[in-house]
Amino acid sequence: MKRVCLFFGLVLLFCTVAPAQQRPLMAQLTSEARAIVVQRASPGRDTTLIWALTKLTFYAAYFREPTARFYLDSLDRLSRHTSWPTGRGLYQYGRATVTLLNDRNTPAALQHAVEALTLLDKTPNLKARAYAHYRVSSLLLSEAAQLAGAQKQHKLDGLSHALTVVTIGHHLQDNSLICLGLAYAANHQISLNDPKAALRYLSEAEAIVEKHSVDYFAINTVYGTLAGVYSFLSDQQHALLYSDRCLATGLAQTDYYCLASMSQFKGQMLGFFGPHPDPKAALVHLERAYGYARQFNEMRTLARIELLLYVAYKRTGQTEKALAFLERNKAHEDSLSIERVQQVYTDFDFARKETALKTLENESLQTRASRNEWIRNLLIMSGLISLGFGVYMVRTNQQLTAKNRAIKEALLTGQTLERKRVATELHDNLSAKLAAIRWRLEAISPRFGSDQEQRAFESSIDALDEVYTDVRLISQNLLSNELETRGLARTIEKLAQDLNALGRTQFQLAADDTIEPISSRLAYEMYVIILELSNNILKHAQADHALITMKRTANTMYLTVQDDGVGLQPEQNPKGIGMVSVPSRVASLNGQLRMNTDAGLTVEIVVPI
Repeated sequence: MKRVCLFFGLVLLFCTVAPAQQRPLMAQLTSEARAIVVQRASPGRDTTLIWALTKLTFYAAYFREPTARFYLDSLDRLSRHTSWPTGRGLYQYGRATVTLLNDRNTPAALQHAVEALTLLDKTPNLKARAYAHYRVSSLLLSEAAQLAGAQKQHKLDGLSHALTVVTIGHHLQDNSLICLGLAYAANHQISLNDPKAALRYLSEAEAIVEKHSVDYFAINTVYGTLAGVYSFLSDQQHALLYSDRCLATGLAQTDYYCLASMSQFKGQMLGFFGPHPDPKAALVHLERAYGYARQFNEMRTLARIELLLYVAYKRTGQTEKALAFLERNKAHEDSLSIERVQQVYTDFDFARKETALKTLENESLQTRASRNEWIRNLLIMSGLISLGFGVYMVRTNQQLTAKNRAIKEALLTGQTLERKRVATELHDNLSAKLAAIRWRLEAISPRFGSDQEQRAFESSIDALDEVYTDVRLISQNLLSNELETRGLARTIEKLAQDLNALGRTQFQLAADDTIEPISSRLAYEMYVIILELSNNILKHAQADHALITMKRTANTMYLTVQDDGVGLQPEQNPKGIGMVSVPSRVASLNGQLRMNTDAGLTVEIVVPI
């Protein structure tokens, strides 16, 4: 345990900048954590340090500091070395925060938040459970806009989680939790088109903020949400009042994200809404917002403000500056588009990239025709500093998701054609030549001068036979015609027959047509996994028999491959016995893999459908 705490001490040392450069809140939290690290080792010290690292992870992610991942890694290590169940739940809560704010991956963040809630609901720690309920509530608010059929239910569920935070806060007499829960409850009420209920929650929260000590994030969220609600009610005076209060709290902590968001909010209120829009006044706040946004250099925020600056400069007749910001906006939008599809874009040529980007540009121009509508939606969400302007991003994500799907399908088609070509060459050309050479060598009966030469000749024939088998397996790995036309179960049945024809291990399949239908990608990946495991059995297991079992439920596919061979020895590395890509393929399907060596080798794989 001393070595573990020494690691945390070094992390805190290297993740700390000079006091003059550090935000006051981060300096305070880092100092408190260092003071805990040097205490004498004890379970109480370790649980206190987990709480300190949880706060550091949250605020480092919120302030967009690069140290967030270091603190999250420290939290992971310490929670694994303690027997405190709450620690693993807090780690998942921190993981959800970093995934949301740093990676901007809302679905993955929601998955981590739900896992945190599942773990923490089994513990008596009410404060930790409240944190998990808060994070789930905030993420459901964003997810609701993406799931039209379940949109209202998501909002109601999010409201329920937020009110749970309020209830726990009252029980613990924790004013920060109460205010945080009330602010998110208000946001859910706004999304349900009930601003009066939202103001009731926020009035209670504001009264607490004015009379009691409350965490920075809770204060900021209350003021930001008040500004958004009054904007929704077209009350410009109160909206600007609370945006100024939010700016004042953000300035004290050098919170560039808050300063950029609220300055942008003021610019929009003054320049695009109200009885007398004033683009010149809007420019002052939008330029200020742009300067703050450049401090944390988040492309989505920069692109959003650049678009507003373009509109404001155009309305004031400053065409040259307007065009300059339009060019910057398009450059950032293009970068974001490439970032979203880069995993499936790499195999496309430059012309295809340019075509896709031009299409996205045209869609962006069409979107600007309904600019006023999405700006209003953005204002509703302005109080959610951690989520930004979610409504616009969700709509953009839906458009890009459709583009990604088309690109991915095109890429898969291209890869399939190339696999067909290579597989045909291997099977019809190289495989046939190898077979001919093997038959010619077997047909001759040379006389050798020694037994050593005889054994060398025989081993050469055996090696050639192995090469021939490998080429056939590789060609099957590249593409199976049966997989495209007959489905996974029939294809594996044909594979088992081909493998049995080699005269080594006898393969048996236990599956039926109920495993269909499944996606073409899942079918292909499962086929390749089975083929690689079978290849491993032929080469290394020395097995007489092998059994391939496949079954499924509504949402899960189960695969088991077992043999009666020599198994996996303790000193052996699975990657050294032919199973190089199986773990990575299972991971890419969000599945689980387990190996058992009690009798032979049994590989169990569970994959969600």
